[in-house]
Amino acid sequence: MSYSPTSIRSSDEGQPHLVRRCWSRSACGPGPLPNSERENDSIKPIAVIAAGTVLLAAGGITAAQATSSAASRARALSIGNCTPEREFVSCSVQGDISRPRSISVQVWAAPSQRITVSWGDLCVAGFTSAIRSGQFTVTAGPGHKVTRAVPLAAGHAGKCTPDVLVSLGSAGRLHVYLSGKH
Repeated sequence: MSYSPTSIRSSDEGQPHLVRRCWSRSACGPGPLPNSERENDSIKPIAVIAAGTVLLAAGGITAAQATSSAASRARALSIGNCTPEREFVSCSVQGDISRPRSISVQVWAAPSQRITVSWGDLCVAGFTSAIRSGQFTVTAGPGHKVTRAVPLAAGHAGKCTPDVLVSLGSAGRLHVYLSGKH
């Protein structure tokens, strides 16, 4: 049987006759609906309300589960790293991350010493862009690795390009690791 408003069906005597099938009042036009459609017409609102109630209840449970485990589902992503070694060491790491939740930089040096970290972050979302930058100085070594957040320039939407420039106060080996979560 097709889903058109009308279809032809054979009667018991073998003669074809026209049977009106309507899926809505607008498909049948004016006039009374066939008995089976009239009965279905009163059941449809009850079925729609019941289905809506079930979906709302299931949606509430799903939203609660999603909210409670959102932090655990954040994927860590390595943006870049460098490990130079010599006198007057400096290192620059830059990369892209889409829809970041956070960006961080981890630094340490051998031997332990003062490290200057300058950072910049350009984020673009649609036709909007924003830039943030800053600097901090820490003392870090093999037994004391320092991790700091790089503030997001434009929230969590779009694509961000963090750039970190790190330099040592004296000769040594520098370790820089730039990462993000989305």
